[in-house]
Amino acid sequence: MIPNLCKITFCFFILLLIQLKGISQTGFTGKVMDSSENKVLSNATVVLLRAKDSVLLHFGRTDALGKFTLFANPGKYILEITYPGYASFVDEVECFKEILFSINTVNILPRSKLLQEILIQQKVSAIRIKGDTTEYKADSFKVGPNANVQDLLKRLPGLQVNAKGEITA
Repeated sequence: MIPNLCKITFCFFILLLIQLKGISQTGFTGKVMDSSENKVLSNATVVLLRAKDSVLLHFGRTDALGKFTLFANPGKYILEITYPGYASFVDEVECFKEILFSINTVNILPRSKLLQEILIQQKVSAIRIKGDTTEYKADSFKVGPNANVQDLLKRLPGLQVNAKGEITA
């Protein structure tokens, strides 16, 4: 009876070790959110590609709370998250032995924010010298309202106006 009990106990411990090995899973977990409105994005597509050859290994969708979990073996991967109307998120990640790696919160931008208008202005210098001629851009020099030409000439570098109104360059 005792040897039988030892065999049963030994088998029980072996099965327990196998179960514990199955519980310790590796992979990635995280949450996907809209960065502009700070809301969760449910049903976003999360794809895990092998880094060396971009082969699709696992994919899934975020739940109603924007959370996802993908299981993978230890190694280097490319994580890609897409959602309609939003810019794609792509990042290289690495999975280590027996760790469920948390990516925390991934913020993705709406395409409308990504492609906002920009204004390009040309900045022209206030002074331009061409040979023996010096050109001044008058609106680059600040003078008071209702100022006359003499006030402007006093501000121009390289020019002097005396009390009689004579200009010396």
